[in-house]
Amino acid sequence: MRIAINGAGVAGLSLAWWLRKYGFEVVVFEKKQKLPPEGYLINCWGSGYEVLKRMELLDDIKNKVINLKHLKCYNHTGKNSNTVEVSSIIRKNYGKFISIKRFDLLSILYKNLEKTNVVFDTYISSFEEDNNGIIIERSDGKKECFDLIIGADGFHSHIRSLAFKKEEYQEIDINTYIASFYNHDASVHTDEDSYELFLDRDKQASLISFNDKETSVCTFVFDKDLVDNHPKTLQDKKDLLKSIFKGFGGKVHKILENLENVDEIFLGNVGQVKMDSWHKGRVALTGDASSAPSLLAGQGSIFALCEAYILAGELYKAKGDYKTAFAEWQNKLKDIVDDKQDNSLTNLSFFMPEEIFTRYIVSMSGNLQSVPIFNQIFGAEVLRYNIDLPIYYYTETEDL
Repeated sequence: MRIAINGAGVAGLSLAWWLRKYGFEVVVFEKKQKLPPEGYLINCWGSGYEVLKRMELLDDIKNKVINLKHLKCYNHTGKNSNTVEVSSIIRKNYGKFISIKRFDLLSILYKNLEKTNVVFDTYISSFEEDNNGIIIERSDGKKECFDLIIGADGFHSHIRSLAFKKEEYQEIDINTYIASFYNHDASVHTDEDSYELFLDRDKQASLISFNDKETSVCTFVFDKDLVDNHPKTLQDKKDLLKSIFKGFGGKVHKILENLENVDEIFLGNVGQVKMDSWHKGRVALTGDASSAPSLLAGQGSIFALCEAYILAGELYKAKGDYKTAFAEWQNKLKDIVDDKQDNSLTNLSFFMPEEIFTRYIVSMSGNLQSVPIFNQIFGAEVLRYNIDLPIYYYTETEDL
């Protein structure tokens, strides 16, 4: 069986890995010219950690892990409000837990894709489906035949727009932007084990530093109402961040001054995708393409890893009977994903009036699991989520 995957993110690459393990022929198409170097920090535990363990990738990952121990909170001027020791909270609630740069995880997945063709600078532009399979047309004009298409191409999925009518899915706008990029200014480098937050009522900035003594990942979150026009170019993004965060002091001010040396900025609209069905005919959607929980809620990568593991396993178990496999895959996951999405919508309202914001800053030394911002960092609202991962057996030589 020949399967095309559109998108080389966590969802697409992890799915390709498992499909190859089960003997399927896989081609991954990625519209970007290379793995995207920009991105954010991925926190992984529980079922997501278990999937990586079953992929035998933990040895590769351990050298890239970021060990966060402290949460340092500041107001927008850079004045320290509180420092909280979070490592014990992580150990107590998460058990095995890793934090890793998204690019590092993608690189590890890509490196371990044996016998899998990943075609960069190319995507599935259209397709025609019949009883015998699917003929795709690539963005470079070439045509190929496949048995299945899996859309793993994110929140703005092109495959979703091709396969599903607009009334068959919802894109929910949460009225928030998130921007993330790497900073290489050693003067703003913090302790390697600390997460620094700079908070204002309708926007926030965060900083996590890596152990090379100069690189940090910076994340800016702000109310969409602060944006007049969506930035299209890199310079537009830089100008927008400078304008919105111009009142911030301390390290944020230095980061903004250094923006001209930043080569790439990821900027996205925070939203959700909701669908009654994740599949239609020979096409299925996975990861953010079908069930984005929202960037602020976190755990999108955990769900992507688990969805990929179960989808590949069900296709193997059903011996390529995609109708049965798609149905079983969705039945095993959809309720918990829907629940996660609903909880995300009730826990993202961290923009607040001034008098409440003042009490919020003071409360940072209290129960962090009740504070919305902690949900963004560590996903406290889903500590109890645990996806059942069936055992699927495979042989290296079997082809389907």
